[in-house]
Amino acid sequence: MHILFITESIEPRSGWGTYSLNTIEEMSRRHHKITLLTHARAPLPGLPGALKMLSSPFAILRAAWTISLTIRADRPDIIHFLVEPYALAMPLVGWMCKTPPWVMNLHGTYSVLPFLQWKTRWLAAHAWRQCGGFLICSQFTRSRALAAAQKTDLKAAERIENVGRMFRLGIAQNNVMVRNVILSTVEGRTNHTILFVGGVKPRKGVQEILDACVQYREQTHTPFHLHIVGTFDPEEPYVQKLFAFVETYGLAAEVTFHGKLSAEKLDALWRQTDLFMMLSRDADAHFEGFGLVFLEAAARGVPVIGSLHSGCAEAIEEGKSGYAVEATNPAAVAARMRNVLMEKQIRSEDCRTWAAKHSLAEQGEAQEECYRAAISRES
Repeated sequence: MHILFITESIEPRSGWGTYSLNTIEEMSRRHHKITLLTHARAPLPGLPGALKMLSSPFAILRAAWTISLTIRADRPDIIHFLVEPYALAMPLVGWMCKTPPWVMNLHGTYSVLPFLQWKTRWLAAHAWRQCGGFLICSQFTRSRALAAAQKTDLKAAERIENVGRMFRLGIAQNNVMVRNVILSTVEGRTNHTILFVGGVKPRKGVQEILDACVQYREQTHTPFHLHIVGTFDPEEPYVQKLFAFVETYGLAAEVTFHGKLSAEKLDALWRQTDLFMMLSRDADAHFEGFGLVFLEAAARGVPVIGSLHSGCAEAIEEGKSGYAVEATNPAAVAARMRNVLMEKQIRSEDCRTWAAKHSLAEQGEAQEECYRAAISRES
């Protein structure tokens, strides 16, 4: 089968990039012919950045023209949109050339946001109606995508129900490693390392993590260090608020904002980590559809804490790889921190077992079934 993959990037620096790279490598292992179209790798006039598709009609037109050129040149059997916003171009692509069947992923925010903006609502409704199959990463995302579509276009919602397929996100098992935990003792107590990796923004729940750390410190008096890894703008009001909170509560010696780290430095930090936390929250229709990083943590044997009322809960095996908690309840989060860090209720072996259940082979089988179904519908 000849597959045209369309995504923003295959750099494993984000959920989009990691998932795209994993998917393409697995399909290559399955001996499919691959054509890849990304923001950095596209014929002129070029593929715009994915988020430009939500704000610029010119970006949508440019993407449509680039996709049509690629279809004419490579003649794929099927197109797979790994990143939702690029699918907005398909109603225009259909006017420019004969299109093969195509499918798309529904990951999270960007399966919903196109229906909430007047600039993209019409295109989203028409694209979703035409889609040959949806690969949906969580029940939480499915429910949010259906609700958004139902408010705008019932036929688009029906299409999600009729050709939507739940599938389990996979993770490269060669990432599974034994942690080299570095323990330091202060007055006989272990100094625990807590890690957050992601964009420093309200949706990722960084403030909620800090709130819980204050509670944990007050309840246990146990040394810890929180490492916050991810891009941020120090002048942005939310980040300024976080800095002020750290100063007010005397957390400066216990919290480090790293910004973006190299893969080598991040791997070294993972090896020291006792607990990964990401307390994602809804923020103006932005939400966590799953959270591939929870599987990355589990593959390393690192217990996790994530938020209820999000896709995070489906990325965690409750009581085995970690816990899903109410993000806005710092006392409840601190209690789970104690369960992990002091009481050792989550075992590294169970975390790795959970990660191993999310194989790329299983993900690949689900995708192939989706492709075959989409092709058969048009034959």
